[in-house]
Amino acid sequence: MVKIVLNHEQKDEILKLRRKDYGYCSISSILIINRDAVRDFRKSKGLGGFLGLGKLVPIESAWYSFICLYCGKDFKVYGNRYRKYCSRRCCIEHRYGHFKEKAEKNKL
Repeated sequence: MVKIVLNHEQKDEILKLRRKDYGYCSISSILIINRDAVRDFRKSKGLGGFLGLGKLVPIESAWYSFICLYCGKDFKVYGNRYRKYCSRRCCIEHRYGHFKEKAEKNKL
């Protein structure tokens, strides 16, 4: 795999065109460079693309902080702002009760 190196003018132009709502394919056609080079540059700068008013937004904006409904632990989640539990185990135990208690009852 060959790594394509962009010069400073190309990098500045990519940022300008992305702010004007140009997609990767359009930018690569305008600047006559590989589309993957445009995407790799965006990823290396930590830019998550467009959100809201067409401004470049860092990927950190997709991180959300919560407190688990079951265990009360603070946790962070990427991309899901509706999360309620820190783990699948907490979700199941909160909804259906403790597995340990059920296991003990079944043994009796």
